[in-house]
Amino acid sequence: MDFKSLSGFSSEQYLAGDKGVVVYLESTDDVFIFKKWFGNLLSKIQFEPVSGEKANGGCRVVIQRLQEVDDVTVDYYGVVDRDALLNEIRTQESLWWEIDDEVFFGASPFGGRIFVLNRWELENYLLHPAALANRLSNRTMGKISYTNASQLAQDILQREDDLIAVTVLATLGRGDRSPRHLQGLQGEQLWLQVQKDTQADDAKIEQHKQSIIRFAETQTDPLLRWDRLSRMFDGKRAMIRIDGMFTEHKFCIEEERADLADDIANLGLIDPYLNEWIHYLAQSSI
Repeated sequence: MDFKSLSGFSSEQYLAGDKGVVVYLESTDDVFIFKKWFGNLLSKIQFEPVSGEKANGGCRVVIQRLQEVDDVTVDYYGVVDRDALLNEIRTQESLWWEIDDEVFFGASPFGGRIFVLNRWELENYLLHPAALANRLSNRTMGKISYTNASQLAQDILQREDDLIAVTVLATLGRGDRSPRHLQGLQGEQLWLQVQKDTQADDAKIEQHKQSIIRFAETQTDPLLRWDRLSRMFDGKRAMIRIDGMFTEHKFCIEEERADLADDIANLGLIDPYLNEWIHYLAQSSI
């Protein structure tokens, strides 16, 4: 892929001479992960949080910060989660549901200096089955051992419908990220609770459900299907559901974040669009 060929990402924009480069991120948690992934670029890029580790509305602050900065000695950029588009759903709904990555990244809905992740939030990247399989084997001392990541992806996708349900709850309701009354609910019972919580009619719920499924198209390979669907799953709710698969082993993805971030980097699983964009920014500090 070549960002120079995408609208909103011109080479002139990123080759800004010898200015410093600052990238605003939504939270201190995000900064921690970016430093894991791009530690070799810290002499060229400074990652700064705009909110605390449990960011609430961090995307809005990133967007606002980029509108306010006027220091010409520094090049400022920002990264926001895809769910930033939900805050602008009236004007960005078509982009929210866009399945083509190049069209998505070429849109620049918040201006050319703000990179919008193509997944719900940064945490979604940590849910890659290869990284999860590695952590599970390590945490359980080999009691849970997948011979390949595809097997784990297949197991997770057995809960695909439930993951879609809790995501539809978020796209329609935007309520509590870990509502206790959903714990233990699956299948039809979960969907009934989603309808009750959102007060949406059957047609609206089905529309959102099919819009998410559309991301997987006709993909049957477990890893590729997960890669497509995980763009739209509510990351934190997905974490809770995946944790529930391994409750008896006391596996908690939240506690594995640091090692998962390392695994994503070591296994070469950093999103290629994000990776290329960050390296373009690094060039501007030369």
